[in-house]
Amino acid sequence: MKVTDTKDNRIPPTQSSKNFFEDRKETFFSHNKNDGSHFFTYNTAQKRTNDKQFLTNQGLTANGNPVSGVNKTSNNSLVQAKKKPLSGFSKPREIFLPNDTKTEKKVYEAIKQSPIIGPFIKDKIKAGVKIQGSVKYHYKRDSFEESYSDIGNRDDDIKSIGGFYDRKNKKIHLPPSPRIESLVHESIHKFSHNFLGFTTFIHEGLTQLFTNTVLVENGLSKGSTYKKELKVAEAIRDKVGGLKNLSSLFFAGGPKKLRDALFKNPKSDFGGFIQLARKKDTKKLIEYLKNH
Repeated sequence: MKVTDTKDNRIPPTQSSKNFFEDRKETFFSHNKNDGSHFFTYNTAQKRTNDKQFLTNQGLTANGNPVSGVNKTSNNSLVQAKKKPLSGFSKPREIFLPNDTKTEKKVYEAIKQSPIIGPFIKDKIKAGVKIQGSVKYHYKRDSFEESYSDIGNRDDDIKSIGGFYDRKNKKIHLPPSPRIESLVHESIHKFSHNFLGFTTFIHEGLTQLFTNTVLVENGLSKGSTYKKELKVAEAIRDKVGGLKNLSSLFFAGGPKKLRDALFKNPKSDFGGFIQLARKKDTKKLIEYLKNH
């Protein structure tokens, strides 16, 4: 739901999105030079290290091939998609034009074709769940934040929210200067079960884990958000037996099945887990998963 960007880059109502994007392109890069923000820059060496580590964790080499001795079809392997719908993008935080239905369709295809996610969302695809046409683009930050509050959300860090999913109305909301990572993240919310009963902390970590999965499958680096939440999500992945098992629970199984898969005594153990999740205590949550 959140993307850590406190910049308020509004598109004036009288200016076309295309002209706005072209006119502001240089400005985005100059912000990095002037104030040290990480708007479009990233350390290339670190990026490669992070990508390689992510693939290694999933049983792959840096080229996306199975590591020697690792079963290609193992439950935790992440095979890069043969077709990469997001290949036109170079980084997760890349901005795309609002009302771009072609980009919406690319994200839809990337999730649908994912070897990790695709098998578990077939029923939703058949039921007509899609991304294209279900995105509300806000041209003013105030409008975006007001919509976020209108559906009952309360967040002390509202200025950093990079998107949200209105589950009741089945609508994705994106702020001015939407980013591809945000659209992928909110689209994962749209296809998954509602895990808010696990707390927002856990829900967002799991969603970001699968956001990163789609990004890396499409040749992009991991996203840069929800780092603490992600560590717990990875521990949950390991506890249930790998990424594919978690995917089946997250997209097809539901909260109760995930709870039962995580704990020896689900009813008693789950309460302690939720208490730690509300405190956002990453270290204790990971230890709790190991011991229960």
